[in-house]
Amino acid sequence: MKPIEKALLLRKSAHLRSKEPMRVFQNRMREPERLLKLAEQQPLAQRTRQEARRQYLVCVCAAFEAYWREFVRVNIDRRIIPERTIERLKGLTFTLADVHRILGRELTLGELISCSYSFQGLDAVNVALSEILQIRLFSQFGDARFLVREEPRKNRSSQEPLIESHITGKHILKSTCPAIARCFAIRHETVHDTGTRYRVSTREAHRIAHATWEFNMFLGMHLEHWFEKQWRCR
Repeated sequence: MKPIEKALLLRKSAHLRSKEPMRVFQNRMREPERLLKLAEQQPLAQRTRQEARRQYLVCVCAAFEAYWREFVRVNIDRRIIPERTIERLKGLTFTLADVHRILGRELTLGELISCSYSFQGLDAVNVALSEILQIRLFSQFGDARFLVREEPRKNRSSQEPLIESHITGKHILKSTCPAIARCFAIRHETVHDTGTRYRVSTREAHRIAHATWEFNMFLGMHLEHWFEKQWRCR
């Protein structure tokens, strides 16, 4: 599907668009979470529960892709992209007929760029964002450091210290990437092959979903900071 057709199709899916990309991820996972919970609570055959878990992970992959597509769209449309960056984007090629449709439908640059790249898996995200931002994404993120601080309780004593922990981007990649890679492997086998090769426990399904959320949250925060420093707001 061409980027223009994809962008116009996504315009019809209001629940997959938001000014906050993480909300897109959460919206995409809301019904799969409910369906998996129902499947686990019912007296079903083990093979049926296994299929429910595999289909749940297919939805995790879809939410992962939706998050990064929306993340790119939102952050590009919020800011002024340097011309030198646009010139280096290999994924953008349009004919005069395409340009006519773009102007007629008032498609934004964020819509076009986000629909010109694949975000189906870790490698795809790394390649796409590295090209769009002209950086070595995972290498740069690996050097990042985060401070995680406890949210104070309402009845907390002023003398009670808050719990703090430092975490690096390298640690986040190490702890989340294997789970996400497995998720996409299960998705590929479920969608394209027999669909019965992988056996997944409920605990593993939720662990994979949490790893995906954690990866998106930390890398997203890191890139938000990068955008603020490098590109001016509109």
